[in-house]
This record gives sequence, C-alpha cells and structure tokens, in this order.
Amino acid sequence: MKEGHRLIGVVAFAVRAMLLCAATLGFQASEVAAQTLPTLKVEVKDAAEGESVTVTLTLSAAAAQEITLSVAPAVANCNTPACPQGTKAASSGDFSAAATGPANFSVGDTVRTLTIGTVHDAAIEGDEVFLVAVSGLDTANEASIDSSTPADHSSGGTLSYFARIKDNDPTVTVTGGPAVTEGSDAVFTVSRNAAQTTSLTVNLSVSEKRVHFYDWVAQSDEGDKTVEIAANQTSAAYRIPTSADEIDQAHGGVTVALRDPTAAGDYFKGSPASATVRIEDDDPLTIFVYTVPSITEGKSFVCTFLYVPHLGPDFTMKYRVAQTGDFLKSGEAGDKTLKVDPFQGYAHARIHTQADSTDEPDGEVTCGLLPGTGYRRGKRYILSLNEERVAPSEVRVTDDDPTVVSLARTGKGAVSEGGKVAFTLRLSRALVAGEAIDVPLSVGGRNVTLKDWSLAKKAGSALNKGVLLSGEATATPKVTFNGHGTDTVQVATLELTATADSAAEAGGEVFQVALGPDGKGANGFDRGGLGTNVGGGADPHGGDNRFDVQVNDPALVLSPAALKVAEG
Repeated sequence: MKEGHRLIGVVAFAVRAMLLCAATLGFQASEVAAQTLPTLKVEVKDAAEGESVTVTLTLSAAAAQEITLSVAPAVANCNTPACPQGTKAASSGDFSAAATGPANFSVGDTVRTLTIGTVHDAAIEGDEVFLVAVSGLDTANEASIDSSTPADHSSGGTLSYFARIKDNDPTVTVTGGPAVTEGSDAVFTVSRNAAQTTSLTVNLSVSEKRVHFYDWVAQSDEGDKTVEIAANQTSAAYRIPTSADEIDQAHGGVTVALRDPTAAGDYFKGSPASATVRIEDDDPLTIFVYTVPSITEGKSFVCTFLYVPHLGPDFTMKYRVAQTGDFLKSGEAGDKTLKVDPFQGYAHARIHTQADSTDEPDGEVTCGLLPGTGYRRGKRYILSLNEERVAPSEVRVTDDDPTVVSLARTGKGAVSEGGKVAFTLRLSRALVAGEAIDVPLSVGGRNVTLKDWSLAKKAGSALNKGVLLSGEATATPKVTFNGHGTDTVQVATLELTATADSAAEAGGEVFQVALGPDGKGANGFDRGGLGTNVGGGADPHGGDNRFDVQVNDPALVLSPAALKVAEG
C-alpha cells in the first residue's frame, strides 16, 4: 500500500470513531433530557377540633436539588372553591395562623411533615374547613403534582387543599321503655353521649303502627316533635299518651325516630336512631256493625259485623233486623243468628227489600247486634279512620214510586167577570215531616192576559195547612206542600178570580189552569230548582191535570122608560 493511501485510511478510521463517539454522547444526552421529574404528593389529614391537621409532602424520588416551598393556612370563602357538602368555612380563630415544620426539601430528601393546630370550643357548629395553600414549586424543573392528590383549587402557581376540622359535638340516641297497656304513657329516653353546659333541642318524628284503622295515639301527638335535654344533663324522657277504648284489636306500637338537627352539626344521630314501644290491647272480643248508608227499594244490602281476627272456636252471633215503613221482604225482619269464624275478622248477613208500585215515605232498616256469649257489642262502629257512627247500623230505604198530583175544579159552568173559580191540588198520599213537593202551575187561555185574573189560597181554618203559594202574579205560579208531623198535608185549595173590566171580549174569555208537564222543561215537575225531595219524585196525573172555564162579560140590562112621540 502506498503511504498516501495509508494516511487516508487512518483519517477515515478516526472520523468514523469520532462520529460513533458523538452519536453515543448524543444518545446519552437525549436520554438524560427525557428523564421524568419526581412527583410531589400533598396529603392533608383532617383533625377533630383541638387537634392538629397534618400536612405531608412526599416526593416520589429523592430531591436532586433544593426545593423551596411555602405552606400556609388560609380562610376559605366557600365560593371559589366551594366548600365540601355539609361543611362551612372556619373562621381565622379556629386554626393556627402558620404551619409548624419544614416545608423545604434539601438534596436527597423525600418527605416533609407540617402541622396546623385547631382550636377546641364549646360551640355546636358542625364540621368546618380552611385552606392549606402550597406555593413556590417549579413544576417545569423541580417536580410535578401527583395526580392522586390533586389540589382543590389552583391559581397563579398556588395550590389549595381543604383541611376539615371535625366538630366533636354530641351524638344523640333514642331508646324505648317497656310495653304499656292502652291508656298509659309510652316512655322514651333521648340521650347524648356527654353532658354539656348548654341545653340541647333534639328533633323527633312520632308515628304509630295502626291495625285495622284503630289507633291509640292522638293525631296531635304524632308527626314532628322536639325534646330538650337540659344543661349539664345527658338524657331526657319523652312521654306519649295513649288512649284507652273498648275496642278489641291487635296489639300496636308507637315509634320515635331522631330527625336531623335544625342547624347542621347541632348533634349527630347515633345508633339506635329510632325505638318502638309496644301498646297492648286489654279489651275482650268486640263486634261492630257496618252497612251502606242508603239503598232504593227492591235492592239488597249487606250487614257486616267486624271484629279483630283471633284464634279460637267458632261462635254464634245474634242480631236483629227491624224497619220503619214496609220495605223488607217477608221473613227478613226479626231476630237472627249467624255462625262466626273468629279468625276471619268479619261476618256478613245479606238483607233483602222488595220493590212495589205504592207511593210511600222513605223508610229505614236497622241491623243491630244482640247480646250473646263470647263477644261484646261495640258502642260504636268505625266506617273509616275519621268517621264513626252509633250502632245499630241504619240503612235509609228510598221509595222509587212517584207521588202523583191531581188538579180538579170544584165547581162547573161559566162564570162572569168578578166571579171566582175554586180548584184543588191533591197528592196521592199525605206527606210526613221533612218531606216537600213543589207543584208547578200554568195559568192562561183565550183572550186572557195577566190583568184578567188573580190567584190566592182559599180562606178557611181547616184549609191549606202546610201549603205555600208563590209566583201568583205570574203565568207560572208554584204551590209547595210541606210535611208537618201529625198534620195531614195532602190537599191545596185555591181560587182564581176573573177581573171585572169594561172591555168587551168577542166570545168572552176562556181561562185554562194546568199542571206543569212531567220532565225537566222550563215549568216541568223535574226541572232544577224545585224543592221536591220525596222518594220517586212527583208526577202530574195522567188525566186530571187541567181544566178550562168560560168567563163572560156582564149582561146588559135595559130599564123601561116613557117615550114621548108626536101624534101622527
């Protein structure tokens, strides 16, 4: 090889070595540049009031350089950031003004621990929070924030974390006393875990376990209530009155439960937070009677005998069915017996009425329990939680046959102007006390105006008892029949007077008096606004429902007089 060629080879080798070295150095430099910075974990441990909040700063790797940090407590405003649910901002007097302990990291350090003192007070205030502000960290060159402990707020390089001061105010519980017999007070004890120099108002909720709609506790004693534990005391008794009755019923109970305090943190609900006191019934088997309030004749109804289910042998119950009026089918009235299964809780007896075509007053059917062996008659039966009725149970039976009204003139023939026309309205039966029928009339005719007549009740001490006349100056007057106990209210006697005038009517006048039509027309028997309340309503007679009468002008009478004439 020539000398020149050898030199070129050496140079080339050297270049390759330099390039290889440079490449190696460049790779190592880039590897160093790509190494991840350590992470900083900030942990704030809550504390009960009077104890210290602990702040722990932890690097994921030893510090390669000095890191200077600032850790300082600050008052939270609960707006930015919002305070945790159920807390409020602590005042500056509730915690120390500065943290105690080192916050800076020297080379090789990994952990720094600081404490912030809190103040113990006697106020019942709930949990409070303040902020721990960490600042001074160069996140580009010193360390990044560990994602497992993110800050609650970050602004301008300052990281803020909530520190909670746990209020160590009282824990409240409630316990129930022994079972009571109905009529005695149920007693509960509401306790707090430590005595305090101030009284404590505890919110309660009172509810009752009802059985078959029966209850022992008045509604006024149920619902939201309060009890006060006196200052320097750890408990208070809460008493609930129960009522004694004569109703046989299953045992029940009353429950008192703690409610949340009026102000957050006044107290904490402990365990047990509710208690129940058993209320024991002391009454023998009692039977109550229940029926529907009313039916129409021809229908049947069920008489139900109610009692509290219990174990025991079957027994025979005695009851009586009676009536006012004549509505029961044959054999339905009288004393009856019924075999009863005590575990069933009820027994039924179906009672039948009969339909007829007789117009009669509404009546009543009663179903009453008779004395017997193995049970007691209840003084009252309960239809629902808020309604009570006196036994025996009474069912109103409504007659569905209409009361028929007849219209008839008492005289005949034409009358002259100034004369009177008497007529009667007669009901198919007499009304009893409390019943009323309104009878609509119509007065008109040929060549007749309102000025041509007047209408009034006919005078007489024995006439028109319980009868009222209204609208007599109109073409549609109304007669009202009102039942009056022992008085017979069945007939109304009226007089129509033809007005005398000086006008001559060709062919005279013809008056027509008629009953209003059946139905709900403008002047009908069933129209709205009438006071008819009898069962089946009232109907006009099919034939005796109108009459006409001719009214003549007064006759012209000529008197004889001398007539003088000239002779021839």
